[in-house]
Amino acid sequence: MAKTPGNIVVSPLSVLIATAMLDAAAEGETRTEIATAARFGVPETALHDELRALLDELTTRVNHWAELSLANGLWVDRSCSMAPSYQALLERSYDAIADTLELGAQPDESCARINQFVAERTRGKITSVVDPKTVTEATRLVLANVLYFLGAWEHRFREGDTKTEPFHPEPGKAVSVPMMHKELDTRYHEDDVAQVAMVPYQGSGLAMVLVLPRRSRTLRSVEEGLSPAQVSEWLRGMERRGVDVAIPRFEVSSEVNLIPLLRTQGIKRVFTPGSAELPGVCDDPETFVGLASHYATLGITEGGTEAAAATVYKMTMGLDDAPPEVVAFRADRPFLFIVGDVERGTVLFMGRYAGPGN
Repeated sequence: MAKTPGNIVVSPLSVLIATAMLDAAAEGETRTEIATAARFGVPETALHDELRALLDELTTRVNHWAELSLANGLWVDRSCSMAPSYQALLERSYDAIADTLELGAQPDESCARINQFVAERTRGKITSVVDPKTVTEATRLVLANVLYFLGAWEHRFREGDTKTEPFHPEPGKAVSVPMMHKELDTRYHEDDVAQVAMVPYQGSGLAMVLVLPRRSRTLRSVEEGLSPAQVSEWLRGMERRGVDVAIPRFEVSSEVNLIPLLRTQGIKRVFTPGSAELPGVCDDPETFVGLASHYATLGITEGGTEAAAATVYKMTMGLDDAPPEVVAFRADRPFLFIVGDVERGTVLFMGRYAGPGN
C-alpha cells in the first residue's frame, strides 16, 4: 500500500476469501505457495470449514446491527471440464453460485452477467470487474468474491457540526474539506509514531480505527512499518478516554492489480503457464491465472460507513474531581483507517485518505 500514491482502500477479507477459493483448485507446489503466502495457518483439510465458521459467526453477529454480506461466484466456460469435487467444495463452504457461460464465444454477454452479479450484491457501488476485451477464447473460468458493508456509528456525528475546514495533504499545502466533529468517550492510544483512535459502529463489535501520524512522521514511514504486530500493539495499548474527533467526510475507491503484489509474497506458479497446477479448474495443464484484480470503495458520512469490495481471479481518565481531559484527534492531514472486528482481528477494509482528488 505504501508504494501506491494518493487515496487507496482495499479489503483484506475479500482477498483472503478469493485466495482460499483459488487454493482449493490448486495442488502441489502451487498450493504450497498460496497457503504459505496467505498464512492460512491451518491444515488444508480444515481450512475451508474453519473459514466458513469464522464468516458465519461474523456475519450473524454483525447483521443484528448492521449489514455485512458476502457473495461468491464462479463462471466456467462451456469448454472447460471443472472437477465436480471443486465445484461442490465452493458451493458447500462458500455458498458459491456456479454458472456455465460461453466466455470465449460470447464475451459481451458473459461479462454482463458477471458484472450484474457484482453490481447487485454491492448495491451498485462496484459495477464492472470484467471487461470483454480481456476475455478470449482461452478464458476458462472467472472466480469472484464480493463483500458489502453498511454500518451506523455508535454515536452519530451531527450534520450541523460539520464545517468546511483546511486539510493538509502535504506540509505547506491546504485544501478545503467537510470536517465532521464529535467528542467521544472511546478507546485511544498515542506514542511517538501516531495517534490511534477508535470510532465504533453500533452494536456489532466492529469499529473504524484511525491512525494519524505524528507531525514529525510521514505517512509513508508509518505505512512502511505497518504490520499485524504493530496494529495489535496499538490496540493492546488503547485506553478509554475523551477524544475530540475531527475527521473529513470522504469517499475513496481503488482498483488494484494483485499479480505483482502476490508475486512479491511468493505466489508465482499460479500465474505461470505450464507451471500452474490447477486441476480443480480444468484438466488442461496449461491453465493459469492471467488476471487478478481487486476493487474497493469506502465512504464515511455523519451517519456511518458504506463500503464494498470485489476480488476477481480476475480498526485515561483525568484526576478524580477535575473534568476529564479530552485529547484532540484532528485528522487534518493524511491518515490511515482500518475497519474490522477489533477483538478478533478480522480486517474488512483498510486504506489511506490523502485528501480530496488524490
